[in-house]
Amino acid sequence: MLGEIENLSRQAGVPISNMKQSAPQTLNSYKKYEVKLDAEGSMDAVVNFLYLVSASPQLLRAENVTLAKDKDSDAVRASVTVTKIVVP
Repeated sequence: MLGEIENLSRQAGVPISNMKQSAPQTLNSYKKYEVKLDAEGSMDAVVNFLYLVSASPQLLRAENVTLAKDKDSDAVRASVTVTKIVVP
């Protein structure tokens, strides 16, 4: 999952500055994996990254998306939680 997120960020041109994976949660009959990340790029690149995450064949989902514009440039800082559900 981490490798897929890194590949998607490179493809979109959005460098990830921080990424942390939480322990998997077992819920009912499935497991939920969660990665919290911080990234920065142009608005177009960040939106493209979010699209690539949601269109990933690994069934990733972007949740809790927070965007903030950098005061000194046109860059946008994004904090995103990416989740993946796995049914055994």
